Amino acid sequence: PQAERETKIEPNRIGDHLGGETMTTVQGVMSFHPRSIPAPLPHSVNVTVPPQLLLTPRAAQNLGMAFHELATNSMKYGALSIPFGKVNVAWERWIDAAGEERVRLRWKESVGPTSKPTRKGFGTVVLERITPDSLLGVAHLDWDTEGVVWEIEGPLAQWTQGPI
Repeated sequence: PQAERETKIEPNRIGDHLGGETMTTVQGVMSFHPRSIPAPLPHSVNVTVPPQLLLTPRAAQNLGMAFHELATNSMKYGALSIPFGKVNVAWERWIDAAGEERVRLRWKESVGPTSKPTRKGFGTVVLERITPDSLLGVAHLDWDTEGVVWEIEGPLAQWTQGPI
């Protein structure tokens, strides 16, 4: 078994911990958080977000907190708690009726246990309020028959700078 990496960061200094870069990718955020892609189960997490989607520091920090929460709970109670469980992280981009570019990111667990929590804790606040509010978006957290589904959407300009 591989030893778990321990990484501590100061929330307002995430750029320094990403090699001094001011922007990173969704894959970079997920790999930066050791629990986001568990070492024994890398095949269980499929990320289909284009590598050219460069996140702003605010988006990286807040999505990083959300991915950490989702991955930790998945390894304790969800799809990543069993050898054959799966997580798919995908995105969708479109232009709304007002001509604004929008983006939606979706974390979906499958082939795992489904147990809706009996209470709402800080993690739920991170997923339903803190992350979407910080990106001027909306989020939905749900438990379907296969596991947790978390979707967040908002204006692309709040997530990234420049064309993708």
